Amino acid sequence: MSSLSWGRIPSPYRESTTGKQHSGPEPGAGVEHRSVGARSGPREQHGALDTLDDVLTHRQHRVVLLEGARGAGKSHVLTRGRELATEKGYQVAHHACEGIEYPPALFSALGHTTLPSTPGFAGTDAAHTRMLLVERAGSVAEHLSTQKPLLVSLDDVQFADQISMLALRTLPRQLRGKSVVWMLTRCTDREERSTRRLYELLERSVDTVRLTIEPLSPSEVADLARALCQARPERDLLSHLEALDGNPRNITELVNGYLDEGKIRTENGLAHLTESGEQDRTSALAMRLHGLPVRPALPRRFLNLVEEQLGTLSRRTRLVLQVAAVLGPTFRPDDITGVLGEPSAGIITEVQEALDSGLLVTTAQALAFRSDLLWQSVLESLPTPLRTALHRQVADAHLAHGGPVTEAAIHLLQGTSRDGTATTRGVLVRAAREALSSSPAVAAELAQCGLELTQSGDPEHTELTTVAVDALTRAGPLAEAVSTARAALTRSLPPSAEAEVRYCLSVAETLGGHATEAQEEPDERTAGEHLEKFRVSALQREFFRDRDAATKRADELLNSPSDTEPTVRVTAMQVRAQAHWEAGELHAGLHLAREAAELARHTPDLLWHTCPRLPLVLMLVHLGDPAEAEELVTAQHHDIDRRGTRTLAGVPHLLKARTALVTDRLGQALVEAETGLAKTAQVGLSVHDALAWDTLTTIALRRGELARANETLTRLETSTPADTVVRARHRWLRAELALAHDDTEAANTAVHALLDHPAHCRALLSTEPVAGARLARLGDERARTAVATACRRLAEDNPGFPVLATAAAHVRAVLDHEPETLERAEPYPDSWSRGVRAEDLAALWEGTDETRAVEYLDQALADYDSHGAERDAARVRRRLRQLGVRRRHWRCTKRPANGWDSLTETESSVATLVAQGLTNRQVAKQMFLSPHTIGFHLRQIFRKLGVRSRIELARDWGHARD
Repeated sequence: MSSLSWGRIPSPYRESTTGKQHSGPEPGAGVEHRSVGARSGPREQHGALDTLDDVLTHRQHRVVLLEGARGAGKSHVLTRGRELATEKGYQVAHHACEGIEYPPALFSALGHTTLPSTPGFAGTDAAHTRMLLVERAGSVAEHLSTQKPLLVSLDDVQFADQISMLALRTLPRQLRGKSVVWMLTRCTDREERSTRRLYELLERSVDTVRLTIEPLSPSEVADLARALCQARPERDLLSHLEALDGNPRNITELVNGYLDEGKIRTENGLAHLTESGEQDRTSALAMRLHGLPVRPALPRRFLNLVEEQLGTLSRRTRLVLQVAAVLGPTFRPDDITGVLGEPSAGIITEVQEALDSGLLVTTAQALAFRSDLLWQSVLESLPTPLRTALHRQVADAHLAHGGPVTEAAIHLLQGTSRDGTATTRGVLVRAAREALSSSPAVAAELAQCGLELTQSGDPEHTELTTVAVDALTRAGPLAEAVSTARAALTRSLPPSAEAEVRYCLSVAETLGGHATEAQEEPDERTAGEHLEKFRVSALQREFFRDRDAATKRADELLNSPSDTEPTVRVTAMQVRAQAHWEAGELHAGLHLAREAAELARHTPDLLWHTCPRLPLVLMLVHLGDPAEAEELVTAQHHDIDRRGTRTLAGVPHLLKARTALVTDRLGQALVEAETGLAKTAQVGLSVHDALAWDTLTTIALRRGELARANETLTRLETSTPADTVVRARHRWLRAELALAHDDTEAANTAVHALLDHPAHCRALLSTEPVAGARLARLGDERARTAVATACRRLAEDNPGFPVLATAAAHVRAVLDHEPETLERAEPYPDSWSRGVRAEDLAALWEGTDETRAVEYLDQALADYDSHGAERDAARVRRRLRQLGVRRRHWRCTKRPANGWDSLTETESSVATLVAQGLTNRQVAKQMFLSPHTIGFHLRQIFRKLGVRSRIELARDWGHARD
């Protein structure tokens, strides 16, 4: 008997053993607890089979107690145990318990089924009759054990009959001196007091080993999914499987079901869930309303497991669960009773049974299905006509009792015949408007569903159109918002509706990077109530199109009468603050950015697309205050989540990447930047991509991944908008990449291009103060003088920012060969810049005070290591070796013998560079090691990875990187 388990689903064969002895009434009694994991395959079974082999060979334990959830693999372990026993010459007596049965399960296992007709178990002779049967079972087992060793195997003892349970409580102790081994399994999904007491009794009275089936670990789930799909599962598929709590059978059924129905596709070695596919639109809409990802309809073979488990419940409990599933993943008991038309007390027994079975859990104010996947399973297991009728009933109840109109609309869509009645259209208009401010993705779907039910002449059509355009602009995709808006503008719209559509079109084009034309601000007569929105969108559009024109317009707005709308003032302050910053007026820029963020905080109806904290966060990061920046990013993230503006969902990740970069968390910075890029690409938001490509290029350079750095730098170069800061940082990073390749000529070219534009030089020094010292070592005398002058003026014009004074002192010390000047300056706020400072101090002292030079090199090495700048750290180690000092750079880490995880950090770096096509000599140059050392590391890599050529290494590296 097997079924689907939704609790903590333990599972057969990874073994981690903890022994624990319990004293009992009988001498020699003891219990050993062992955990085994549910994995398949010869190597993974080794631990569990070793345990069973010990029991069967040495008879150290007379009873093996196996426990775990349904579908976890208990029966599989039991089967392998019986096969092992047969190989060792045992007689095997096996039976799967199935509840009340006669002959009793134990007799069936022993092959002794010639018994009297079913005896009565009531009355004065009941106990005597049971004991006679138990004695007979004992006699049969003892007789069999005299012929050859006997294994008694009973599966699912929680279903065992009364006589078998009594026999199991007494016979293992009575037959302790005989050649009898017992193997019992029980299911832990539901609390069975009698079975638990049986296990405890056996542990007290005889020698036992208890094997608890543990769940698959996340990596094992990924391995199983990969084996089933014959491709590596991508993140969304793996997150979907997490709801199954590591149960191997359930994972297997779900994945195979998806494969059977074509709902998993493989591209470039990755297994993806298809888009919503056969999931109907309204079901997908319901998932979005509940904040769930939209996935394909569940496969039939998986739903069979759900129906199997529901079949163990009472009919009344199944009804309650099905009604609850229609209501949603979370629901209130009175919502169920409202549909059933009875008091809440009428479902107490059924709810308790569902809670005991692990299908439901309690929250503070409601009940909920244990997992979203379980909710979807129960819902989809309902016959479609019944499900449709229930949705309609729930919608009517919501509307009659003043429930949430959005939920009512979704239930109405799922229960309607799509006839587009006036009632349905009216509810959809109200629901779409209601959802717009908090769930624009849901609002867009509702509005589009409504448009399908209306004609252009219907009174609801115009309002649904404007809501659809607005919602798509907020939730994306932006391209769809643009196309919907343009299509709407081809028709005749009322003036107010036309103004709203044009405003949304402007915002969508701007955020999508297509603000190629200026936008005229309409007058009050044309714009009407949307004048404030138009002013903001026009200013933002101009900011990304023409900074000078945007700054001029911002000044006009800020100098206008004080009754200018707050959102307009916030946007104008942002534009003006950025202009101050790029002009080197950092105090003024920071002050105005703070003022804009503060005004925005007190403006409740702030337009969603203003992002008032973004410029302030970047300024704080550049000036060395990441702590305050992170607080602002958290607040920005909260606002976006609260408003449901999925179009901006990637922005906080891009900002988090920047704060992580300056606080020595390169791994987190990489993840956040890639996550941000994925989210912006999903909706078509491109105006902030330059920030991500800048971060990714910086990380790749500091890690020494030069091929990757060149790739991301190219993307940065083509990013829009190419403003002053983007151009400046692109040229700076191009120079850094050229230096990493020892291409001084290309580096000098990039530096001169940067210095030919003073505004670009100022912008770079404002965002990366330590860059001045790096630039001071390049170019001719004129270039070095220009850098020194720019750093000095920036520091003088902005007193109170220690990092700027340090940068100016750093440049002066490098050019004048005066290390004392730099030693007197305050340290940089970030470890990478401190590493650059210490490395330059070492160079300045080298030749005059070697001891001091070594001390500064050690300091630089510590700073670079702390930051994760592997390439810079390798360069410092080479300089130390040249001075006769060797510093170990490996960590004592317990690693596996084979595979990518077995590589040391140095080996991993070598493997990455070789996989990118570099020769040993080129790798040696980048890592500041000898070609001979690279060759040695490469041989170790080949051995650990089991590859024989660079081509195989590159192929495996590609898979590992994915």
